[in-house]
Amino acid sequence: MHNRVFMQAISKGLGMKALWQIRKFREFNKKIIVFIDEPYLGCFGSAYTPINRESVVGGLSEIAESIKSEGRKINSEDILIGVHCCGNTDWSIFTDASSIDIISFDAYSFLEKLILYARYIGDFLERGGILCWGIVPTQEFSAKVTASSLLIKIKDGIEAFSKKGLDTELVFKNLLLSPSCGLGTLDTEKAEKIFSLLTETADFFKKINQLTK
Repeated sequence: MHNRVFMQAISKGLGMKALWQIRKFREFNKKIIVFIDEPYLGCFGSAYTPINRESVVGGLSEIAESIKSEGRKINSEDILIGVHCCGNTDWSIFTDASSIDIISFDAYSFLEKLILYARYIGDFLERGGILCWGIVPTQEFSAKVTASSLLIKIKDGIEAFSKKGLDTELVFKNLLLSPSCGLGTLDTEKAEKIFSLLTETADFFKKINQLTK
């Protein structure tokens, strides 16, 4: 971040890696989502991360725009670019970064923190952005976590956004569900249980959404 030349090389390199993945995933004829994982931004604003907001927004925008630009060259115009931060951060960084379509956050642990940025999130959703709620905990996962408890958390979050002036239907419409963070460090059995709970929660959520229409 503190060397302009190296940072440009990293941005270009990441864009090329993403393009390689896009070419691979095109074989499956499915809509492609490319996620930029940014766990380090959970420390943004502290004394340990002396980087300015403009640099972060600019870097994310550059990578996202380069991926979409290269995607258009290979006729993959419908690529969605997501960004994930597993901690708390200045969420307006992501809403201000151009070409970002999805913001993925740990809704299990940091939902209340994101709601503080409701005005920015509202603008993001209004222009077609999507919120990916990481509702099923990964490291904190246990048998005590149920689909019912997670649905209550989602419901409370949507109501909190509504009280901040966001349109409830808009929040429902532009919502994805996922685990709160990556599962790469977990054993297979635990990962399967997390995905099973995610599926159960998503199925219940769809039914509730249909009943409210």
